[in-house]
Amino acid sequence: PEPVRPPSPPPPDPNLRPWFGVSLKWLDDLDTGKKDAVGVVHEVVPDSPAAQAGIQVDDQMEYWEDFRLDSKKAWESKVKFIQIGDEVDIGIHRNHKDIRKRVLITGTLKARSGSRIIRSEGAIHTDN
Repeated sequence: PEPVRPPSPPPPDPNLRPWFGVSLKWLDDLDTGKKDAVGVVHEVVPDSPAAQAGIQVDDQMEYWEDFRLDSKKAWESKVKFIQIGDEVDIGIHRNHKDIRKRVLITGTLKARSGSRIIRSEGAIHTDN
């Protein structure tokens, strides 16, 4: 008898796109003097991959896997290439502690927003 092959995965839904589900505000780092160097979660979209992973408002986004997120450009260079089904290890700083969160990237309707960047005039010390 011929071996039984598992069914092929369904084709990707053309109406879905990958999403992360946060908006970030970029603050100046008072310790280093760098402008827009600290990404702070401004909003977490309910039921998004970020929300499912436990990312919260005011978390500082520090690492994407082992890549340092020290600018808007660094963040965008990672989030623009995510694919549905990716699992991303995110390093955050919350309440004086470094925490790792595993984010499973899912799909959302293409018309829905999943990540916004907010530039802020604010500043922050990165050791909080």
